[in-house]
Amino acid sequence: MMNQLTPNQKRQLAAALFSYFGERHPTRTWLKQAYETQKYGHERTLLRKMENQGAKLSEADADWVIDNLIPKFDPLHLRTLFIRTLNAMPEEFGYSLPAPNSLTPA
Repeated sequence: MMNQLTPNQKRQLAAALFSYFGERHPTRTWLKQAYETQKYGHERTLLRKMENQGAKLSEADADWVIDNLIPKFDPLHLRTLFIRTLNAMPEEFGYSLPAPNSLTPA
C-alpha cells in the first residue's frame, strides 16, 4: 500500500527541496524564474511562501515545487532528504528511484 503525502508533509518536503540548493545556486535561480513565468507571481512571493519551512505554501504551490525540483536531485541525496524530512523512503510515496547499489564501477 502506497502512502500519500499530507498537505503539511508536502509543504515540509517542498521547503526542504528548495533549501537544499543555496541562495545563488543555478537550480534555485531557475525555480524562482520559472515560478514568476509559470505561476504569474514575483519570485519574492515564492521566497515569502518558503519562510518557516514552507508554512505559507498552498498545496498546489508545494506540488509545483516538488514536481519541478525532484528531477534535479541525485537519487542518493533525494533519499536522504526524504528520510530527514519525512522519516520515510521516497518509494513509500510512489517515487521510484534507482537502487542505491545499482551503479557498478567501470
